[in-house]
Amino acid sequence: MTENKTIYKCDFNKEAADDYYFDCRFESCDFSELILEKMVFENCVFVNCNCSNTTVQCRFSEVQFVDCKMMGADFSEMNKYSVSLRFRNCILSYACFINANLREAVFSDCRLTECNFTGTDLKLARFEHCDFSRSVFSVTNLEKADLESSRHFDINPNENKTKGMIVSESELRGLVSYLNIVIR
Repeated sequence: MTENKTIYKCDFNKEAADDYYFDCRFESCDFSELILEKMVFENCVFVNCNCSNTTVQCRFSEVQFVDCKMMGADFSEMNKYSVSLRFRNCILSYACFINANLREAVFSDCRLTECNFTGTDLKLARFEHCDFSRSVFSVTNLEKADLESSRHFDINPNENKTKGMIVSESELRGLVSYLNIVIR
């Protein structure tokens, strides 16, 4: 167990990882291409870390990612008891969130282009100024999710749970594009 520690510029591809981190800060660390399994991160912050192509099979509780590169990260096998995730100014393009529990997660100023949210629980999630270009939403729970300041999403309300979802008037076309109608 590692607790109350700042871990700086560690390449976890070369260094052994602990199985439990509590109240730790990871700065400029490299987790790319790793499979994070049987690990717990509780009350931790990741700043300017490379988590690209990482497979997440661990549990996160009260975890923040700030200015992280997470392209192609796979959260589809993330521990279902993970709670309170926050992402700020992260590049999550091509990330896979299939069947992930992201209930009440917060994404601020993130690039979520070409992500897969199939079967994802995003109930009560908040997306502040995020770009969803070419991302897939299918059988996704978006009930009471806040996408008001986000853009470029394409969500079919007939295939997803959208009751109480908040969107801006300017982005309504992302909810009706599947109807093949022309909006001018």
